[in-house]
Amino acid sequence: MKTSILLKFYLAGHTPEFQVGALLEDYLTDANKHSYPEGIIEGYQQQQYISSFLVKHPAYLKSEKLLDDKLRQSADKIIPLFYDHFLRMNWDEFSNETFEAFYRNLSLNLNDNQKYWPDKHSRLLNIINDENWYDTLQTIVGTHLIMKEQTKRSTFYSSMEYSIHSLVDHYEEYRNHFLEIIPDLKEASYVFRSLQKETVAAL
Repeated sequence: MKTSILLKFYLAGHTPEFQVGALLEDYLTDANKHSYPEGIIEGYQQQQYISSFLVKHPAYLKSEKLLDDKLRQSADKIIPLFYDHFLRMNWDEFSNETFEAFYRNLSLNLNDNQKYWPDKHSRLLNIINDENWYDTLQTIVGTHLIMKEQTKRSTFYSSMEYSIHSLVDHYEEYRNHFLEIIPDLKEASYVFRSLQKETVAAL
C-alpha cells in the first residue's frame, strides 16, 4: 500500500513506531535497517505483511478487474487510494475514536519521529498536512486531486489520475469490495502482532 495515505496508518494502530514503519514501505533495505529502532522495523514488516495479504484477497482481485487493462498494472497503487476514500467516508463505522482524535495523534507521532523520514516522505507529509488531504479524501473530487498530485510527484504513476473514471463508474462495487476486505485487513494486522509476540516469547 505504498500510495495509501490513510489505510496504512489506520491498520498500524496507535503505536508510533508502527506508524512510522508503515510509512517506510519500499524504503527499508537490509543495508539501512540497522539505522532504525526495532519497533519501526516491526511496523515496516507489518506493512509488508498486510500489503501482501491485500493483493491476494478476493475482494481486491474483484476491484482489480474493474480497472481498464492499461490501468490494471498499477492496481496496487490505485486501489489503496480508492480504499482510503471509503475508509475516510465510513470512518465512524470502523473506529471507536473520532477521526479528529486519530489524526491529531497520528500527526504528533509522525512529527515526533521526523528524523526517521526519508526526504521524499518529509515533503509528502508536509503537503498532506498543509492541504488537509485527509479531509479531501471524503469526496470523489478530492480523491482525484490527490491522484493528480501523486502523478506529478512520481514518474511511474502516469495513468493514475485517469483511474478516477473507474471509481465513478463502479462506485458501489468498489465500496462493497472495501467493506468486504476491511475486516480481514484488520484481522491480518492482529495476526501479525500475535505472531511477533509469539516469536519474542520463544526467544
